[in-house]
Amino acid sequence: MNKYFNPKRKTANQGVAYVQKIVDEMDCVWRPTPNDDVGLDGEIELGKDGAATAKLVKAQVKSGLSYIRNPTGTSFDFYANPKDLHYWSGANVPVILVVYDPAKGEGYWKPTLQCQAIIQS
Repeated sequence: MNKYFNPKRKTANQGVAYVQKIVDEMDCVWRPTPNDDVGLDGEIELGKDGAATAKLVKAQVKSGLSYIRNPTGTSFDFYANPKDLHYWSGANVPVILVVYDPAKGEGYWKPTLQCQAIIQS
């Protein structure tokens, strides 16, 4: 009897690797959450002119087109679970959502405060 990897694992890892790449290009520091991630995949320490600033932003990374709703040329809607929105809004630092499109190799960044809750009936 075989055990199998989670099929979403590869896409999720690609999204986190994308964030690492972009943050490095911004001359900032990406620190992934080492274990027991329940809604924040890591943090970004902002830099200025090569110097650390001690200014932090937490990040939640979602990978796959299923997370992008109603796309336009400049924006999209992301519908979050109300528990996620509550969790993110309770953080003591800003939280940014990064939705990664593996087909295009692009990510879309949005403050979690601009996300909408899933309407459940």
